[in-house]
Amino acid sequence: MTTLTRWNPLKEMEDMENRLSRMMRLSPVWNDTEQTLGRWMPEMDFIERKDEYVILADLPGMTKKDVTVMYEAGELVIKGKRQEERESELGDYLIAERSEGNFMRSFRVPSAADESKIRAECKDGVLTVHVPKKEEAKPRVIDIKES
Repeated sequence: MTTLTRWNPLKEMEDMENRLSRMMRLSPVWNDTEQTLGRWMPEMDFIERKDEYVILADLPGMTKKDVTVMYEAGELVIKGKRQEERESELGDYLIAERSEGNFMRSFRVPSAADESKIRAECKDGVLTVHVPKKEEAKPRVIDIKES
């Protein structure tokens, strides 16, 4: 005999959130310990290539002087400040939707990374951080001998 169980959509959502949280904590590549200092947070992509990890951050209207990239004790920290001009020769603002403020994101760097060769560049409002992999961490093809 089967017993009926009452469906609880909130419980299912909570279970799904818990499963996703566990999955993200087990991620072998990046453990984002994000901290929000302002109301604006740049969007970022994380890419794994054969020889390196790459972080792309959208920083519209910002230049390299507005952003700092640091590596310390196994963490890569990207922080900066975006300020919008609120004075205009065109007239008074009726609506201002572009956010401004400080941001900071920090990421635990994978053990396969060669932290001594991390480099960053900023072009056209996109920050690109290259985190090369150590030679021993790169995949290699094993030759199969016939016997």
